Amino acid sequence: VFDLPKGDDGKRISLEFDGVFRQAMVVFNGHYLGENMSGYAPFRFDVTDFAVYGGKNVLLVRVDATMDEGWFYEGAGIYRHVWLVKTNPLHVPQWGVFARAEAHGGVAITTEIVNHSDMERNCRVTSRILDPEGKEAGIADAAITIGAWGRREVEHQIVVKSPASWSIDSPSLYRVLTSVESGGGVVDQYETTFGIRTIEFHAEKGFLLNGAILKIKGTCNHQDHAGVGAALPDRLHAYRIERLKEMRSNAYRTSHNPPAPELLDACDRLGMLVMDETRMMSASPEGLNELERMVRRDRNHPSIVIWSLGNEEPEQGKDRGAREVATMKRLVHRLDPTRPVTLPMNYGWG
Repeated sequence: VFDLPKGDDGKRISLEFDGVFRQAMVVFNGHYLGENMSGYAPFRFDVTDFAVYGGKNVLLVRVDATMDEGWFYEGAGIYRHVWLVKTNPLHVPQWGVFARAEAHGGVAITTEIVNHSDMERNCRVTSRILDPEGKEAGIADAAITIGAWGRREVEHQIVVKSPASWSIDSPSLYRVLTSVESGGGVVDQYETTFGIRTIEFHAEKGFLLNGAILKIKGTCNHQDHAGVGAALPDRLHAYRIERLKEMRSNAYRTSHNPPAPELLDACDRLGMLVMDETRMMSASPEGLNELERMVRRDRNHPSIVIWSLGNEEPEQGKDRGAREVATMKRLVHRLDPTRPVTLPMNYGWG
């Protein structure tokens, strides 16, 4: 139960769930909003039309964890953060900025803007890059018009002079500050953390980070923590990465599911390579939707160097399994052309 002030009337109100295990049914102020199947995939609901402004609001989430997704301890219930998000009708949507490093310090930024109102809107979209010390390292802007209930993408190219590369020993992080101006003022601001680095998997040299050969020394990790379970406090995610780095590990596979965002934030800050893995290896609408949510959520993390579509799934050795994998790969490469895709195989399974 929570209050929304009268002043929120006219804003867009949404609820963003980082993870609920599992088969979550969401009801808001007595209105059924929908369901989310996976316990690992993030999801959101726009509750603007159902909100009580100037009064109490009731959010109900019912979960059914009797069906598992993996063969390991998975927990149950709301075990990751839930966010109440308020925006102007003209705004950057969830995961709406994609920043990726290019050659010679170039940074390509794709920004989505939505207009959730009944009127056409003119706006100016500005991307400002801040370096690891918080100083401005580049800026670009563009004026666009978005129709009622429309969506537009803005492409910016910014060159960062003498960039500080992200690496496992020096994990330098940049930020994109996105602002949307309309009607004489700023109506939305959005912050995105990213890193400037290059990766390459070479047939003879192996893995290269920023052009230098790096031997990957990784571990596979389930998300639960000894003595705590699956609902980890944020600090434990960083603690785990710190201990692994003390062991001289430099890579982390998120076995076998999309991790909590705080785990990836810790890998960015501390310098840990990541293989980010989806749970459902399937080209079904549900499987592709879960995969898209993972990639869109995580693609700005410099720590992630490869996507994983699954692990030794029974379908892989069959013709239809190969077709499913091809469809999943096409989706990932469309959403993120900067990283390779892998799938650990076991042809011995039926």
